[in-house]
Amino acid sequence: KTRVTQMIASVEEYGRSFMERNATIQSIYNTMLNSKRGTPPDPLDYRITVALVILGKRTEAESLIESKIREIGCRTDDAAELFRKFATQLHLSRTMNIPRNDGHQT
Repeated sequence: KTRVTQMIASVEEYGRSFMERNATIQSIYNTMLNSKRGTPPDPLDYRITVALVILGKRTEAESLIESKIREIGCRTDDAAELFRKFATQLHLSRTMNIPRNDGHQT
């Protein structure tokens, strides 16, 4: 087999099923939620929060942010500061009229 043929076979064997399982925002969110995460803030913490907002679950997104901010505590490293900035920007985005999970507009 050529290298290209092997790559195509691998995508067909592994990639197609992954893509089919993750074809919607809800399924991507579920996959991320069940993935291993490292020390907060993990890159998935950002992605899960954004998925929640897209799914209209603003309250859950804000709860996740608050939980991660508590976990970060008084840390002042770059990762902690960047997550705090993300949290602030998300909070400010409430003026963007994003639907919440309770049917109201923010």
